Amino acid sequence: MKFFKQVIDKFFISSHDECIHQLQNKEMNRSSSSFVSMSSTYNDNSETQAHAALLMCQLISKVTENILLTDFFDAEAPLTIAEYGCATGSSSLAPLDVFWKKLGKKKYVNVIMNDLPLNDWGILYETLEPIKHHFRNLLFKKMSMYEGIVVKPNTLHIGYSCFAQHWLNDGSPTEFPFGSPEIWPQQLSCLETKKKWTDAAMKDWAQFLEYRFEELVSGGYVVIIIQASRDDGSLSEKCAHTLMKVKELMMIEGSLSPQDAAKMIMPEYLKTKEEILVPFKSEPNISRWDVEEILFTELECQLKKSSMDRIIRSKEVVKRQIDSCRSFMDSSLIEAIGESKVGLFWDSVETFVGENSNCLETNYSIVQLVLKKK
Repeated sequence: MKFFKQVIDKFFISSHDECIHQLQNKEMNRSSSSFVSMSSTYNDNSETQAHAALLMCQLISKVTENILLTDFFDAEAPLTIAEYGCATGSSSLAPLDVFWKKLGKKKYVNVIMNDLPLNDWGILYETLEPIKHHFRNLLFKKMSMYEGIVVKPNTLHIGYSCFAQHWLNDGSPTEFPFGSPEIWPQQLSCLETKKKWTDAAMKDWAQFLEYRFEELVSGGYVVIIIQASRDDGSLSEKCAHTLMKVKELMMIEGSLSPQDAAKMIMPEYLKTKEEILVPFKSEPNISRWDVEEILFTELECQLKKSSMDRIIRSKEVVKRQIDSCRSFMDSSLIEAIGESKVGLFWDSVETFVGENSNCLETNYSIVQLVLKKK
């Protein structure tokens, strides 16, 4: 509260309750597809996501073998695979290689790559060009995975998604409390505001399951790695705490207004494992899905790890960590407060962190989930 008083005094606002009241009617609900994008540099700054994709490959390998053993469909018919949230493709290569090695010489395979329209699709095409000949068709679907079916009903055999399901389809459901230092809803102390974000995330999750159920053949699989929060709802990644601290300091210094602070938020909700399992405890999902596997893991910061494996100066590690954050955060933050203020924010992050790469560790938590359509 000492921090909050400093901000409120600076901008002549007398009451915390008044600030909360100012927030309540400021619902945003602008579709993420209208502004969220993975930048052209995302391939070069997605080490953690690529590492998670390697973990997912073990699950993909297992379900692919199950598909081949079951062989409940016409042996001559092609298999259909879809990735939801492919970004610019760097994390797609390893899973697609598994499909090629497991299926390529046995069956024709159609692959559908899906993500938001504003992504850099040119980079995706370039990334996948060397492997496209492995598959019968390599198709691209530019749309939100929450807003309809991506694949024709009852034709999908395996769907997969890595580090995509935490993005909210309608963007930020509300602004944060006036003068809020938080950037992610998991950091919020205002439970009333946080509930609106939870409700939005659970609505998206239910919609995702509904559309994937419609797309899958009976006996088909969905393999998902979901960026998550800990069981208590907190964030494991140190970078999130550091970025929140820098935002707080900018308000104290007067370079970020309370109004901008309320909007400077990420349209993401990192569900707990328990929240992820909620839909499967009631109908219709009890009758629709088997939860084959679920595992919670806290990842090691891949950028920090690479600096230990090789001789990399701490300052260079920090730069790479900031680049990694910017590659997925900038489009949302620029939409909220403008490019110049976002640039000032990252300059402040660099000054605050110095050469201490511990402050920006991307030790994300994930849930690995395998679902089978009954």
